[in-house]
Amino acid sequence: SGMSSYLTTATAASTYQTIANSRYQFVTDDNTTYTVPASAVTENGRVIVELSNNSLTSITINTATGTGKSVGDSVHISITGTYAAQVLVASGVTLQGDLTFSYQYQTKTLVYKGTNTWKIVG
Repeated sequence: SGMSSYLTTATAASTYQTIANSRYQFVTDDNTTYTVPASAVTENGRVIVELSNNSLTSITINTATGTGKSVGDSVHISITGTYAAQVLVASGVTLQGDLTFSYQYQTKTLVYKGTNTWKIVG
């Protein structure tokens, strides 16, 4: 064993700095349908998924989206294509909030509340 398994002040400060300074990441998807994957949902909520297909037909949040996630984990979804309004589709989950995207570049935040329930902000 030994002391190497303990968290030092220097390591804690460095780790905190890394987390506090983590930047937003943009992920682009150009398919006509999009299902939000669990991999896009993060602890610090700094992933913005940009949906760029001008013929997008659906954005789905299903039970797999929340697999392994904790309360408060989140992701941002943004419409960057020129298509008409979209409504978030729930598949086996409960969505709370305004599910309608009504204009280009509109962004909504999906926050996991646990038990396959998501709060939609924006």
